[in-house]
Amino acid sequence: MGAGERFRSGLRAAFGQVSWQPPQWVSRSASFLHAHGAATAHAARTNPRRAALISASALALVVAAVLVWRWYENRPQPVEVTFAVTPPPVTCYACEPPRPPNPLFVRFDSSTAPLDRAGHSVEPEQAGISMSPKLAGQWTWDDDKVLRFQPSSDWPVGQRFEVSLSRKTFAAGHVQLREYTFEFDSPAFVAKVANTEFYQDPVVAANKKAVVSISFTHPVDPESFEKRVKLAMFERINDKIEKELSAPTFMVTYDKLKLNAYVHSGQVEVPAKAGRLHIAIAPGVHSARGGNETRQELASNVDVPGLNSLKIADVALDSSVFELPAASDLVRLEPVGQANAEPVFLIPEARVIECGIVKETHLKLQLRIGARSLSAFGYLCCSTSVSR
Repeated sequence: MGAGERFRSGLRAAFGQVSWQPPQWVSRSASFLHAHGAATAHAARTNPRRAALISASALALVVAAVLVWRWYENRPQPVEVTFAVTPPPVTCYACEPPRPPNPLFVRFDSSTAPLDRAGHSVEPEQAGISMSPKLAGQWTWDDDKVLRFQPSSDWPVGQRFEVSLSRKTFAAGHVQLREYTFEFDSPAFVAKVANTEFYQDPVVAANKKAVVSISFTHPVDPESFEKRVKLAMFERINDKIEKELSAPTFMVTYDKLKLNAYVHSGQVEVPAKAGRLHIAIAPGVHSARGGNETRQELASNVDVPGLNSLKIADVALDSSVFELPAASDLVRLEPVGQANAEPVFLIPEARVIECGIVKETHLKLQLRIGARSLSAFGYLCCSTSVSR
């Protein structure tokens, strides 16, 4: 018994005898092909010249189809001109003298404008330019590659525009563009925290407050801004725990163009330990001309020194007035850490006149400060770049 017979015997033993009856369409198709195939073979035997002619014609059609397809694939492709769109930047409202709104530029990678339009202003209908939504202004071909649109008035705030270019009348007759439409956005309204500071009146020591500066890309709508401002005061119990105090009052002032808002807290009650004033501006602020609204909360903190805390930030010293503190004096500022940053002193006129490495990891320096010299030691600073 061969291997094939043993395999079939195994299948019969496992699954039994399997019988399959083909569907009627299979039987009918087979009968049709058998009958017509026999008729075709008989016709070819009785009329071989006609059969040869039909076969040759079919072969010729196949060869012709292949040749036409190869010609279509290898035919010269038209050169398509591409372009880059430069959306207008935000208008400079604070410039003196005032400037017009910034234009939209469309720059093509090769000559595109008809000869009679290059270097001239054009009417959008005649030049095949359509912008939606419509905006009054002037379209100009600065040269044969650069198209510019100058609006008559300022751009709408945060508006999306769609521009369509006519296939028949926009470009020179021999020019074909890769795309005939594009979109761009006018400058959106944006707000950001520009500066925070804790202010103490140099004359009236009890007058302490926080001032937070908010800048805007467009003149802000005061009502939409002020009703979204919220202040909160916290006293730091330790590095991880804070206690919320009563919220201070505040007032808001603006510059004359309303491009900047200044949030002044009421008088801040200085806590026993260091604290912070938190300012949050909810989403929804918009410009005085409408348009888009801010979508994210703006938040910042102002550090408030406590009655029993002292924090020294980086200090620049004038060597002609101040002496550099001795190491024994700096020790009195310790311990340093997250709540008490290590002070850094800057002497701009100091120059390195000698530099040595101690135990491959430390720097030993001789400094020149004016007419004086000073010895210095940099602990674990051998990888620091030293400028002479």
